[in-house]
Amino acid sequence: METLERITRLAADQFGLETAAIGTDVPVSEYGVDSLGLLEFLFTLEEEFQVRFSPEPGADPQTLRGLAELVEQLLRSTLIPAQPRL
Repeated sequence: METLERITRLAADQFGLETAAIGTDVPVSEYGVDSLGLLEFLFTLEEEFQVRFSPEPGADPQTLRGLAELVEQLLRSTLIPAQPRL
């Protein structure tokens, strides 16, 4: 999964960790990232992947794998043209 690998590299850079030290199924909070740090990371992902996350508090996954799945879902939804309403 290329998306997960990219997100893991971005997390390592942003959180100041080695890529190998990051578990993709571990909550981001386990790396000492607070809510502001997570928000900054989400902005980084939005810029990197050209997607927009939901503005609803708590709507975003808390693991890197969950974020990768959400990014891929958002990317797929932007590739499918909206169907006209009848």
